[in-house]
Amino acid sequence: MAGWNPTLATGMPEIDAQHQELFRRANEVDVALAEGRYASETVELVRFLAEYCEKHLSTEQALMHRTRYPATAAHLEQHAWFRRTMHSIQRDLAVGGPREEIALRLNELVLGWFVKHIGSTDRALGKFLQDTRALSAPSRLGFDDPPTIGIPSIDAQHQALFGHAARFEEAVSSRAPAYQLEELFDFLAHYVRVHFEAEEALMREAAYPELAAHAHEHQEFLRRLGHLVPLWEVEGESEVLVNVLLGFIHPWLTGHVNSTDARLGAFLAAHPHAGPAR
Repeated sequence: MAGWNPTLATGMPEIDAQHQELFRRANEVDVALAEGRYASETVELVRFLAEYCEKHLSTEQALMHRTRYPATAAHLEQHAWFRRTMHSIQRDLAVGGPREEIALRLNELVLGWFVKHIGSTDRALGKFLQDTRALSAPSRLGFDDPPTIGIPSIDAQHQALFGHAARFEEAVSSRAPAYQLEELFDFLAHYVRVHFEAEEALMREAAYPELAAHAHEHQEFLRRLGHLVPLWEVEGESEVLVNVLLGFIHPWLTGHVNSTDARLGAFLAAHPHAGPAR
């Protein structure tokens, strides 16, 4: 498997460094597969690669949202496809799928999709940042005014949740001590779980027909957050990491409330006797 080369440079030093590390880890997996090493070692290497990919994609996502990049939606669609493909490879490897086929798919993913993605989509992002000097733009994401869905108990939790996120963002912006950032982040992560549990209990009580799909979105958020928590524990007050967290949390929560939660609110408004009084 070939590695990174200067023709793939995007003009974003941190992103380029992450691309180089990604290729290095992908090569380690490729060698392990080619040498037929123990399954557990190969699975661990692929997991290591997948976790780094998650950090990298989240870094790009944070950068796009912070700078209001106009092509963010299309860029994130490509990231979503990559994540699905990587998860599929991990599942097949874990159940003992054909190693030659898995090695071929990994090569196609890294040398095919990722090289093309870097050479076109990522470089377009880099050009935008260079042309507009967007890297110096303010990083405030606006957690102060959460949307409402017409369920008083859930709207109150959304208000509290966005308030916690706003305090975390403010602490980041004011360069608060590391221990304060850690306390705020831990509380935010805990409150997200409490809120999701409350929503899911409400949906069960109301026999909400979209419960399974709604809960799956919650699980996906927690899964992705779970990839970032170990990095937080290692890197702590890293400015890059906290911006990754903010760039992931803000668009996901806002989009989820505006669409998935809004459908729940509409259902309960149309079926006032579906559950207990709110």
